[in-house]
Amino acid sequence: MKESRIVLKDDKKKNMIGDIKKFFLEERDEDLGDLGALLILDFFIEKLGPDIYNQGLDDAHLYLIEKLEDMYGLQI
Repeated sequence: MKESRIVLKDDKKKNMIGDIKKFFLEERDEDLGDLGALLILDFFIEKLGPDIYNQGLDDAHLYLIEKLEDMYGLQI
């Protein structure tokens, strides 16, 4: 099986780290540092990211199949 890795652009990763820090502060009243937020982000990307990515591919695949079936229904 081909090993895949989800790679984020630096600006996107920085925004996500900020979102994680904000969540922890607002929801858990914890002041999380950049390193802590980065470790959490990396954990979720590694453990959950592939399943979420694959679900997106499955959803897109089903959508395209439905549209192709609709197109075949237009045949004369």
